[in-house]
Amino acid sequence: MTTLLTLSDAVATHARLRPNKLAVRDSRRQLTYRAWDERATLLVDALRSLGLAKGDRVGVIAYNCLEWMEIYAAMARAGLVVVPLNFRLTGPEMAYILDHAQVSAVIAGPQFCTTLDGIRSQLALIPQRWVCLDATPPAGWAAYESLMAQAHPGLAPIEVSADDMCALMYTSGT
Repeated sequence: MTTLLTLSDAVATHARLRPNKLAVRDSRRQLTYRAWDERATLLVDALRSLGLAKGDRVGVIAYNCLEWMEIYAAMARAGLVVVPLNFRLTGPEMAYILDHAQVSAVIAGPQFCTTLDGIRSQLALIPQRWVCLDATPPAGWAAYESLMAQAHPGLAPIEVSADDMCALMYTSGT
């Protein structure tokens, strides 16, 4: 019987088999499979250092960028659930989804921090769990790259199977 691979397994397998091959890119940057795998592993530790545990849900809103790929691979590896937000949503719509999905953290592109700050009081999140993709985030936000720089990838692996939820999608009709 063949075992179904998770996204994390697929990234790790390609990192082992073709480490220097181009894996992902956005309009400005690119990562090899090795770099993608390494950064996903660092992000797992960074998220765990915030106190997130398997099954926790993380709201994510950003324009297209490499970090989306890191986030999806890391979340699958950590057993966390991605709750992607459409960038066209208003603050109250974001608040509804984040509350309804019971998110434990938020990762946002810098363009969305002001909107999210406007609904912050409606969500019961620990202050350190507001993460901005910008190197110099607004007050009250942790910098994504700073969290990654402090990460230690040697923690015990988390048992994740193909049956574990990895994403929770809300549509315009939800």
